[in-house]
Amino acid sequence: DKDIGSCGEFDSLISEAFKNTGRYEDALDDTGNPEKDPGNVKARQSLAEVLSWTGKYDEAAAAYEQVLKSAPDNLDARVKLGQIYSWQKKFGRAEALYRAVLTAEPKRTEVYDLLGETLLWNKKYEDALQWIHRGIAVHDVPRLRVLEAQAYLYKGEFAKAQDVLKKVIAADPGNVRARMYYADAFAYSKDFKKAIDLYRAILKDKKKDAADVPRGAAAPHSWQYHHGEEVFRCIAPESELSGRRAAPGMVVP
Repeated sequence: DKDIGSCGEFDSLISEAFKNTGRYEDALDDTGNPEKDPGNVKARQSLAEVLSWTGKYDEAAAAYEQVLKSAPDNLDARVKLGQIYSWQKKFGRAEALYRAVLTAEPKRTEVYDLLGETLLWNKKYEDALQWIHRGIAVHDVPRLRVLEAQAYLYKGEFAKAQDVLKKVIAADPGNVRARMYYADAFAYSKDFKKAIDLYRAILKDKKKDAADVPRGAAAPHSWQYHHGEEVFRCIAPESELSGRRAAPGMVVP
């Protein structure tokens, strides 16, 4: 029943339907020419989203930049463009966008998450902790607590990381991300016996998860399990590696 005010608006609706069903190339076809309705910011933003989902980050960034020229107060576009800049390792640009968004809307918890993660990628651990703690003051959520622990871990403050993660895991034993970094904290502090026990328990759960996944579906926590297997190979006794040689050493961030 929606009144379609322009062809561009109609194309945006079609594109949205394609995106929601995973038909990204079809969505791209229907958003690929926003110039036919230059005033339709929504069409251009939809194009940018599809381009980013298909891995065309340079084109997606250019499209979001055009959105912001037409609508500089579009905070969602700023956040999305910040994510793309982070993926492109343009950390300074991403940080500036996230900070601007938080100045305008200081209660957007997910942006504290994104800014903290970007600062960690850029090895600005103290800055990351400051923004993560600001986010926690707004809304204390597990994701921010895990990021806090990551910052401590990368700074070499392993006991602090362990304390934070222990509390997260106590509240949610199924938090695989927290469990993985908890094991990392022991491995990096060279308490290999404890770390091996923790990785072993996590990888045991991987088998349970795999058994529950419908055929053709993506396995949950795949990157965490892959990380656990890699580090486990580095530190586990050869007798536990099923004939595989252990890696010569660990890579510490």
